[in-house]
Amino acid sequence: MLREKVEAALREAVAVNDEPAVRTLRLVRCALNERRSCDKESGRSEQVSDQEVERMLAAMIQQRREQIPRYEEQGQLELARQEEEEIEVISRFLPSAMSEEAMLAAVDAALARTGAQKVKDLGRVLTELKAQFAGRMDFGRAKLLLQQRLH
Repeated sequence: MLREKVEAALREAVAVNDEPAVRTLRLVRCALNERRSCDKESGRSEQVSDQEVERMLAAMIQQRREQIPRYEEQGQLELARQEEEEIEVISRFLPSAMSEEAMLAAVDAALARTGAQKVKDLGRVLTELKAQFAGRMDFGRAKLLLQQRLH
């Protein structure tokens, strides 16, 4: 399970004194614990699935990618570098990104499965792609590909 991989990586980072990794993995662990706590409060007793963890990690990466240009505009280059380090650490736990060819094949398959033919069907196809390829697909690029294929 992905949660155990994060815990093992944290123990290893502490052992080798990798401060950026320790800091980032503690943030990830905190987010996972908070999610589990919220689930318990809402009555969900089941474990957080690996897909949900991947979505959380992808969201954490996206937040950092959005923050980097802001830091650079403000001249806070050290904070921008720290965000890049955190992205690198978090990315270790996500499946590798899809190649352009794999993305094209997935988009075409989703179009065939959903029977989408018009641009108004775009949301339905994107929803299916997000459910299937969370954390692995660049959905901005997928949306552009869908718009090119739908009329």
